[in-house]
Amino acid sequence: MKSGRARGASRRAERILKGGWVWPGAAGPWALPAPPFTGSVALADGDVLALGSDDEIDALRGPDTEVLDMRGLFVFPGFQDAHVHLLTGGFALDRLDLRGARSPRAFVEAVRHRAIQLPAGSWILGGGWDDQGWGGPLPDRDWIDSVTEDHPLILNRTDMHIALANGRALELAGIREGTADPPHGEIDRDPSSGRPTGILREAAISRVWEEVPAPTTSEWREALERAAAHVLERGVTQVHDMGMMERPEWSWDALRTLRKSWNEGSLSLRVRTALPVKEWKRVAELVREEGPGDGTLRWDAVKGFVDGSLGARTAWFHEPYRDDPGVGCRVTDEEELAGCIRSAAAAGLRPITHAIGDRANDWILALYREVEEARRARPGAPKIPLRIEHAQHLTPLSLRHAATPGVVLSVQPAHLTQDGGWLEGALGTDRLQRAYPFRTLLDGGARLAFGSDWTVAPVDPLEGIAAAVQRRVRGGRDGSWTGKERIEPWEAVRAYTAGAAHAVGESHRFGSLHPGKAADLTVLSGNPLATPVNAFGGIEVAMTVVGGRVHYSWTREPGAVP
Repeated sequence: MKSGRARGASRRAERILKGGWVWPGAAGPWALPAPPFTGSVALADGDVLALGSDDEIDALRGPDTEVLDMRGLFVFPGFQDAHVHLLTGGFALDRLDLRGARSPRAFVEAVRHRAIQLPAGSWILGGGWDDQGWGGPLPDRDWIDSVTEDHPLILNRTDMHIALANGRALELAGIREGTADPPHGEIDRDPSSGRPTGILREAAISRVWEEVPAPTTSEWREALERAAAHVLERGVTQVHDMGMMERPEWSWDALRTLRKSWNEGSLSLRVRTALPVKEWKRVAELVREEGPGDGTLRWDAVKGFVDGSLGARTAWFHEPYRDDPGVGCRVTDEEELAGCIRSAAAAGLRPITHAIGDRANDWILALYREVEEARRARPGAPKIPLRIEHAQHLTPLSLRHAATPGVVLSVQPAHLTQDGGWLEGALGTDRLQRAYPFRTLLDGGARLAFGSDWTVAPVDPLEGIAAAVQRRVRGGRDGSWTGKERIEPWEAVRAYTAGAAHAVGESHRFGSLHPGKAADLTVLSGNPLATPVNAFGGIEVAMTVVGGRVHYSWTREPGAVP
């Protein structure tokens, strides 16, 4: 391995990571990466200075150089999570977590316990529940009204597109028997009485969230600190933040919190945040007046939604669901959304669009092809990544159009492990074969970036890599499905590094370990490129480095990585 010393021969390293296995990644986002080698990485001024053998890099040591002995650990380019809801995640870490509820009884007991802990009158917030986990009905306000009499409550389903509200919260929101469904939303009702069951879908959820008091300045700051620590512990150096799911307008409060931390120099991970696409003019004005941000924090992206989610049966398909008479729905007016996306792209902003069902993906890919053609017709127009978030279910036409120049598919492998056990019952065999088609997409030239959609799934790149490689149904049983769509471990790691960097147009600075690029590194106890698919759970994050600074390190072994 050549060290690249010539680039910085007159400089000394501030920090050297020696004695490890180093995977530099690909020089370009879609090039084949170099194989791992044993050696060292030298860092200086927040960048990679050089990499090579231990002896070569030792020559860059100065009197003040800090040397960290990797002791055979594995050094990778910093993992990036291309889709999180960062501050939503930070708040969720301090709210009721129902991911472990595997029965209605467990659900109710968790709610009861939380109600006892909180002062009377305070809101019970949280979520993560999944009706598929107990294989039964959606929860009902009757389950929990008697144990939450002193509290209004709203609990999001794991996909964030359905929520359960108790009677007190519905009363505060003015949702009664005769209340009409809002545009692009639905209030579930008892079929015999018409009484709201507490289940709210899509835009109906916001009716209750509008009654929830906004967090205080200190609560915003604490949520950011919790979220950043949580992300860094999982080896993630940069996140693409998709804003606040609870109330989209809170995304501006989240940005203010991020910018305050950024201005103070205390933002410990890199964040690329998106604001609501309907407010593209306000975002464009902010960028004109203050710029788009820098290498630590950027705010020049806007996000919109075509459809809902599969679990809520609001993902938009051409054909009906097998277990539901509908085809899903659009959650935003088509003309309004298309106009906002065209205008945002013309203003130099980065459009990001949620699309899950096959009809939703057909629609957004057709629009993106139009936007890309318009860009090419403008001399000197910047190349802006056009992102589709999720892209879970595609028609044969979409599989071909997914490789449209400029388009990036930001996908979440861990979702397939959640959906695999019940997907065929919802969509049928044919659509099952075209679900999460990572192999077909890569072979067809599509650009993939991987993420988690935290809090929908854990922010854990190792879990995502394992899901893309194994395609195994969650729960431990041998439930692998559509094995032809498995990808190689190095392709999954590339999607969490170079692919994610490409999704924000920053391949020149991030995504690989080459001299002159940002010194963002993830150090692991094992090598996911060569680990048997059933042993990923044994790999741990040993260190997370952002801009040359160690922001997380394990401390289990005396004398090991500090």
